[in-house]
Amino acid sequence: MLVCVVWCCAQLRHPHTELSWEGITRETASSFVLQVPSTGLQLKGQMIPSSIPVPGEVGSRSAPPAHWPGRVQRQPHLSFAAMLSPLAGCPVPKPVMLFLGSPRLANLDEMLKVGLFLSDIPLHDLSRDFVLLAEQRQAEADLKEKFEKLTLDLKVRSRFGDQRDGRGLSRRAVVVVR
Repeated sequence: MLVCVVWCCAQLRHPHTELSWEGITRETASSFVLQVPSTGLQLKGQMIPSSIPVPGEVGSRSAPPAHWPGRVQRQPHLSFAAMLSPLAGCPVPKPVMLFLGSPRLANLDEMLKVGLFLSDIPLHDLSRDFVLLAEQRQAEADLKEKFEKLTLDLKVRSRFGDQRDGRGLSRRAVVVVR
């Protein structure tokens, strides 16, 4: 099931391991990078082994074990599905691997290329901040380049004016800001 659901839509880029339950569970301490081939979008995150109840498959119809009180007691080391499985008529938990990740994006242009918007990224995700920071730095670099170009242009005009009438910029000189 793991291979069918995830790998039909994405390819594993990191870590380099076999695409099996055992291979993935050996690497749960690693960060995973998945890539969607149709858009090129990369997702970075982690694989989390878990279990979910499967509809249609129920556990035994026998009564709960004798040591259980009348209601289910929460045990921190068991998942909710694992606690319910011995109960009559409850779904049997099946092991699943959950991928929890975020898109790897450098700027707004990349987001638009893959069809994402800032509102698609959760507020708590730092990817949003990184994209905005990259955009701010790009805007600052563009402004700096424009300023340097205008400064150079002003120096050239100033020298040209010095040579033409000996006074520097003439009173009729106009500096055009682009």
